[in-house]
Amino acid sequence: MQEKHQGNNQALRYDQLQRFKFIETLALWEGELSTKHLCDYFGIQRQQASRDIKIYLREIGPGNLVYDASLKRYVVTLGFAAKLIDDKLNDYLYTLEHCRTVNNSNSSSAKKPLYLGVNIVHNIEFGHRAISADAFREVLNACVHSHCLNIDHRTIKSPTSEMQLIAPHSIIFINQQWHVRAYCFRELSFRNFELRHIHGTPTYNSEQNINTVEMDDDWNTLVNINVIPDPRLSAVQKLVVENEFDMEFGSLLINTRVCFIPYLFKQLNIDVNITHPDPTEQKIVIENLNAIKRWVF
Repeated sequence: MQEKHQGNNQALRYDQLQRFKFIETLALWEGELSTKHLCDYFGIQRQQASRDIKIYLREIGPGNLVYDASLKRYVVTLGFAAKLIDDKLNDYLYTLEHCRTVNNSNSSSAKKPLYLGVNIVHNIEFGHRAISADAFREVLNACVHSHCLNIDHRTIKSPTSEMQLIAPHSIIFINQQWHVRAYCFRELSFRNFELRHIHGTPTYNSEQNINTVEMDDDWNTLVNINVIPDPRLSAVQKLVVENEFDMEFGSLLINTRVCFIPYLFKQLNIDVNITHPDPTEQKIVIENLNAIKRWVF
């Protein structure tokens, strides 16, 4: 969960702040909570849970919740505004997964579950090759200490074992995949390497690393990409697309590093070289494609 409210966070203990974030997450996505939720999730006493809710309402989110005596729980008000978290549904998914892990009885169909979504909301993840902790640590240390690594990098186009010398400077998680941004001594340029394509454990190389992050132009260059509904769509269809992509005033402005543009287009399902004949399949286009074409084509 990301922090939004900075005012009183510094004075809060970490454990208390986590409970306040939990209050907001459950209130935002389920619309209600009780002291039982806090007791179950954090293993605290009812008196502590009641005190946390009162402090939250007094100091963090006044007016966000109101106690409903008939339901014997707090419910969100129409003016609810999160102060500590962003409105990201993944936070709620993580909360439910934790609930299932620490208290399997909540997922039992024999009784009404404490959490509304525990038997209804499901997170389906398809498997990817696990990232080796040894490999990650070596890459992380190389980034921190600016030294070079020997890696065994294999892809579908180059499936055989092939050692490469790289100088990594950053690790990125994008499109549900881990990448390493590094200078490649073979290609003599900065490239993105998928961590799952690195076999075995990278090894230290004493080669002097003069190719630092400051020299990586595609990393340091930020561009704006303006996404709009396909102009061929009807006005009503455009409104549907605008809502789907959370556009404002008919467009979605995305600021990104140049080296991430291919991943962004993949996430948006955009092929700049092909326009789908059916605009309902195309849905969106890049309005300022000409302005960024030097980095795309």
